[in-house]
Amino acid sequence: MYEVNEPRIIHEVIEGNAVVIDGERGLYYALNPVGTFLFSALAAGASPDDVVEALAEGGGSRGWDAREAVPRFLGELLRQEILRPAREASRTHDLKPPAGGEAPTLTCFEDLQELLLIDPIHQVDISEGWPVERND
Repeated sequence: MYEVNEPRIIHEVIEGNAVVIDGERGLYYALNPVGTFLFSALAAGASPDDVVEALAEGGGSRGWDAREAVPRFLGELLRQEILRPAREASRTHDLKPPAGGEAPTLTCFEDLQELLLIDPIHQVDISEGWPVERND
């Protein structure tokens, strides 16, 4: 089982899409609805097999193979250190995937990396405040 790599990773679901921020590397990620379902289910203790089964039972025309997509997506979440193996076993039972939808996606953005990595206490211009970096 897996868990969110907290406190390094913070996340929020907004209108069915997860936004994930890696506070150590200054990266942020966007997940599509199916990716959000997988991320949420795996982080809540579902096994990859549970998720594949829920997608199969959820119906809808997918056009992609969950047996291939789920392990690939999980591998990417682990490589990016968004999820990690869980320290304690937990179990979720209510898996409701979105009907249909594209294969899960995890899109990484680096455009705000400098801004996200600024130390708001020690590296900010006192007269301007965050997000203006001090120039000394």
